Amino acid sequence: MQRCKKESGQVVTEYVIMLVMIVLIAFALTALNKAVCDQGERMVRAASYNVP
Repeated sequence: MQRCKKESGQVVTEYVIMLVMIVLIAFALTALNKAVCDQGERMVRAASYNVP
């Protein structure tokens, strides 16, 4: 019985670690997406010109 409880605790710990890693990756991708969108808009404005 002791071995089963230890393995169960390890599995829960691994799932928690993986969940934290997935959340951190999601936040990093969100921040990267926002930065790329902001820079892309700035570059389009810099490269465009008004046509009369």
